Amino acid sequence: MLKSTLFWFCALISTIHATLVTDVQGIAFQSPFAGKSVSNVTGVVTAKTSGGFYISGTSSSDVRASNGLFIFSETTTVLNKVAVGDMVSVTGTVSEFRSSSDPDDLTATEITSPTAANVVVLSTSNTVSPVKLGTDRIPPTQALSALDVGPDGWLSVPNNQSRVDTVNATLVPADYGLDFWASLEGQLVTVPSPLSVAFPNDFGEFWVVGDWPVTGLNSRGGLSITIGPDNIPDANPEAVIIGAPIDGTTNPVVSLGVTLSDITGVVQYQFGFYYILPLTAPKVLTTPTTTAPPTNITADITDICIVTFGDYNVDNFGPTATQLPTVASHIATHLLSPDIVFLQEIQDNDGATDDGVVSSNVTLSALVSAIAAVNGVTYDFVVIDPVNDADGGEPGGNIRQAYLYRSQKINLVSGSPAGTATEAIAVSSSSGVPKLNFNPGRIDPSNAAWEDSRKPLVAEWQTNGGATLFTVNLHLESKDGSSSTEGNSRPPVNSPVAKRTSQVDLVAEFVQSVLDIDSKANILVAGDCNEYLETRSVFASLTDIMSEMDELADVDPVERYTYVFDQNSEQLDHAFVSTALSNRQNAIQHIHVNNWMANIDERASDHDPSVGKVRLSFLLLSVLTTLTAICAQTYTISQNLSGSNFLSAFAYNESAIDYNNFGNVHFLSQSDAVADNLTYVDSNGHVIIKVDNTTDANGDSTFGRNSVYLESNEMMTIGSLLVFDAVHIPYGCSVWPSLFTQGQDWPDNGEMDLIENVNLATSNQYSLHAGSSSCVQSSSATSNQTGTTTSTNCTVVPSEDENTGCVVEDTQSDSFGAGFAENNGGVYAVLWDESGIAMWFFNRSSVPSDISSSQPDPTSWSTASAWYPASGCSPSSVFGPQTITLYIDICGAFAGDTTTFDETCSSVASNCTSLVQTASNYDNAYWEINYLRVFTTGTSNDAHAETVFSYKTLLAILVAASLELYMLL
Repeated sequence: MLKSTLFWFCALISTIHATLVTDVQGIAFQSPFAGKSVSNVTGVVTAKTSGGFYISGTSSSDVRASNGLFIFSETTTVLNKVAVGDMVSVTGTVSEFRSSSDPDDLTATEITSPTAANVVVLSTSNTVSPVKLGTDRIPPTQALSALDVGPDGWLSVPNNQSRVDTVNATLVPADYGLDFWASLEGQLVTVPSPLSVAFPNDFGEFWVVGDWPVTGLNSRGGLSITIGPDNIPDANPEAVIIGAPIDGTTNPVVSLGVTLSDITGVVQYQFGFYYILPLTAPKVLTTPTTTAPPTNITADITDICIVTFGDYNVDNFGPTATQLPTVASHIATHLLSPDIVFLQEIQDNDGATDDGVVSSNVTLSALVSAIAAVNGVTYDFVVIDPVNDADGGEPGGNIRQAYLYRSQKINLVSGSPAGTATEAIAVSSSSGVPKLNFNPGRIDPSNAAWEDSRKPLVAEWQTNGGATLFTVNLHLESKDGSSSTEGNSRPPVNSPVAKRTSQVDLVAEFVQSVLDIDSKANILVAGDCNEYLETRSVFASLTDIMSEMDELADVDPVERYTYVFDQNSEQLDHAFVSTALSNRQNAIQHIHVNNWMANIDERASDHDPSVGKVRLSFLLLSVLTTLTAICAQTYTISQNLSGSNFLSAFAYNESAIDYNNFGNVHFLSQSDAVADNLTYVDSNGHVIIKVDNTTDANGDSTFGRNSVYLESNEMMTIGSLLVFDAVHIPYGCSVWPSLFTQGQDWPDNGEMDLIENVNLATSNQYSLHAGSSSCVQSSSATSNQTGTTTSTNCTVVPSEDENTGCVVEDTQSDSFGAGFAENNGGVYAVLWDESGIAMWFFNRSSVPSDISSSQPDPTSWSTASAWYPASGCSPSSVFGPQTITLYIDICGAFAGDTTTFDETCSSVASNCTSLVQTASNYDNAYWEINYLRVFTTGTSNDAHAETVFSYKTLLAILVAASLELYMLL
């Protein structure tokens, strides 16, 4: 009896002094017991390594406190004492471990080196159910840490402004990735349906996401760095790295997009990241194809308007590089031999041998020969050899940028010598034309920003048609010295971001020096920037004066990647163009010949190449006194409506009641509208279309005022440009004018609203309406329009009475209403082609001269007021042939909406319908129209044709000019 009582008493004392695993872990990054002894910490052994074992204790309702814990011990007597499934009690000292060689790592909570006597096995053969990620716990998808403060979140500059262990914040696992994984530290978890988002590192460790919500997922299966919904760069915290299997098996070889069997393991912080250490290696289930499709951007050496270019960091490329035939094949068969190729990391003639050799002619000649052997295209090359060991990279390799070019199409502008490694390029004005002192040349090579770094290679080119193009080939400072994205420094160290920013600033200064002389200069800056565009502060000086081509071409943000590192598919390689090029036809694609390989060792480079095209802007003096825009898009008038032929081109939609919009109108037939003087041509030749403003209703509350609803007899098709010139648009409280186009079987085949607003509004609204659920205004549109987006969903849902559309409000206060009339009106235009739908408003003083001359060139116009790119809404599949429609409604669902009416008319009347009976309220409810013109591209039987100026066309112009010059002489 005494022994039993004593045993019970000792057990009670032991329980009283027990510490829970969740208490040890706490709810912050570091344990509240750090440096203290704890007794009888109890849990079931879930995994065992050569350096200790993991236990799972009683869980808590507070998900911030992990119930998993690592017990560090390398003592054989301790390790031999326990087995997976044992319930153990451990007494020892809590430690926050961090390797002295990794000062920027987070600390890992553990009990350190308990003696064998302090590890007691209480029972055996216990089981622990792992936490199923995606079901039991779901990782956040945007931010890593609350300490990543700044406009660019984890990419903000300055970085390294705070440290996780110093703040030791309470965890918020629902919002932040570091907090989420910290709240699972030491726990046994399962990753269901893992998807590999990267190649393995040198230790066979690889990143995955599981069957849980993710953002930034690209078509290959990687996680791209994108801008999140809060306008902050997405840090992809939902990915986790899989470490070496605990049982000694070997992880499989994986690549981007490989699917695997479920992974069960323990969460452990090590080597700068939160890992899952799998109990055993997973198996590969599926592997995607390694065949990357070639570009569909093709070079044509007879087209003097379009220049195609490639951009490729070829990764320490010497004359005997093993990747030489592969790189040559990529340029020939996947980039399709563009007119110019921007190359980075070209080594000298003996590669990485550090013997003072700097010339690279052998290296480049070897590549040129290899390309010619594949497809018969023979390139010339341009390069400036660097000072020995002065430009960074592999010691002795002397990497530098170079150009390949097809001399049948394009050549360096003559008249300036080639610069040397140490000579700075400068721009001067020659009769208003920018001229380089060196061609090629380097930007400010002695500037400290370029120390031990590649200097930009500048060249000026001229096509055989006479168009010029300035290019800048970049290879900016690498990210060596940066910290882990999951490290202690917040925001993470981005090294050396200040130097990279200075480099971009110097490039921007050079570009600006060219634009200061010729604001319409064709300039293309491309290369390996070693930085994400989402680090916006780095590129600010350049993006202020140039446009990034992925944004211009509206490449899906998740498909903008040329590099894969850690958990991220990322874009390090960029191309920027000047306004002259951004306003014209352009395209860019990233060709994943390297990062779609099945094995990291099979890649020819760690970068994927890109290929693009630009349409050059230039003028040629033709027949002496006329400047001919050689590369302008050609538009042909298909409908030219003004005066009396305007009204005859439309049918009058006669309806006693406005069934569509519930307006207080009677739409009249043509004969009645003419008889009531609602449609006519005035003495100035202007078309007048109006609401009856002579008849009072004499108290009739059901009165509907007479108006007009016109629908064009001819339809316009994709490839059309509609231009509408008016001096007055209907306005006034209760008035609702609209000029729009509409497909058959609305909302199928879509609707484009060019002019629409109501009451006393001062700015116009543009919108699209579609029957397709896949029609939205994509997020990238806002950077390529001057208007303000108020709604992005274009889809009409008749059953839910939803017809708002995707709306953009013009920012010009004279684009509608009284302000429009007071300024003698202006011009509206809508361009509908394969790239998207663009809409413009020009007030009278800013109407482009090419519109006035009926030779419109939208590529030369200012930024569109509203832009609906094809990536968000297909202009060819969502929109069918369109009928042009013009009307004036009264009240109804828009002007009569109580909230909308009160915004501008609450001081005029208590409600909309009370105004309808009084005729004088409609004195300004009329259209006064100069003309409406519809243009199509190319010939009338091919709306999508594009004029390509061949050498014969150019020759004809030159001959004409020469003949007139001869006659004058």
